[in-house]
Amino acid sequence: MKKIVILGGSGFIGKSLVKSLLLLGYVPTVLTRNRDIELEQLGCKVVIYSQGSYLPDVLISSTYDVFVNVAWKGVAGKDRNASFQLRDNLELTMWSVELSKKLQCTHW
Repeated sequence: MKKIVILGGSGFIGKSLVKSLLLLGYVPTVLTRNRDIELEQLGCKVVIYSQGSYLPDVLISSTYDVFVNVAWKGVAGKDRNASFQLRDNLELTMWSVELSKKLQCTHW
């Protein structure tokens, strides 16, 4: 069974993906900035992260097959045209690529 890491699993798209994967028998590891009780109750592994910070031992003590990035900053209507959209989300995307490499993922 493939080991899957999801960045942005607490968002609208991310939670739908997590639920679908759980129905298929996968137990994804979800990286989230804040504790999410719903994700914990669903039964997936939840790891709280801070972008650019160290990785928790629970995450780096294993290798993963797939890294999914559905994280995006500024999805609220008031932020859709904000100047930080490209800058912050490009940085987040590049960080996710580097993180997937550290986790030895074969697919991003």
